[in-house]
Amino acid sequence: MAVLAASRPRVSLYVIAVLLSLAACRQPGKNDVRHFDFSKFANASRITIVGLGGVTVGVVSDPDRVHAAARYFAGRQDGWTEAWKGPTAGVVALRFSNNATDIGEFQIDKDYLVYGAYHLTVPAEEINVLVKTLGVDVFHLPKQ
Repeated sequence: MAVLAASRPRVSLYVIAVLLSLAACRQPGKNDVRHFDFSKFANASRITIVGLGGVTVGVVSDPDRVHAAARYFAGRQDGWTEAWKGPTAGVVALRFSNNATDIGEFQIDKDYLVYGAYHLTVPAEEINVLVKTLGVDVFHLPKQ
């Protein structure tokens, strides 16, 4: 009986450790939705479009197009989530800059946006609006 009583604290500590580990590894849910302030992108003067392999496939420097793209992302500051299986990646990156100063980047795909380790699912029609705003068909780029 003394041996059994001595092992109970060890078992209790083991159970507590397992429960704490499971709590730390929970799948992201509604409470993990993030809001970002994308107002800094309004200061951009240029967007460099980077395709797979880090190849620059286009540059948007028209102020109207750059500011329209910045407004597009400013309208999508809420609802960003972190993927349980790890960060997602887009087909192309949109790197916003002001002269030689990098502001930040988004990655886009046909039905989602990526900002850092976070993604936002959006209807394909909305992505198409962004692509038209850029004036570069980022989903039908010539192979390099």
